[in-house]
Amino acid sequence: MTVKELIQKLNLEDPNKRVVVSGYEGGYDELDKIDYVTLSPDSDKKDKWWLGEFKECVQNQSSDSEVAILFPRKS
Repeated sequence: MTVKELIQKLNLEDPNKRVVVSGYEGGYDELDKIDYVTLSPDSDKKDKWWLGEFKECVQNQSSDSEVAILFPRKS
């Protein structure tokens, strides 16, 4: 999802509606910050359904890497 798509969806909502993220082991917490991560598609994913579509590029940024917005859980 892009920021534009997210904004379009959020514009349909009550501006006072709470935004939450999954709790660490259960329940929910309020979203209290956003982070930024550099990602690239995970070519090792293949049939590993438990892995996400992207992996973080810590040192080896490539031409297909991009900066993305992350909504983290509370720490």
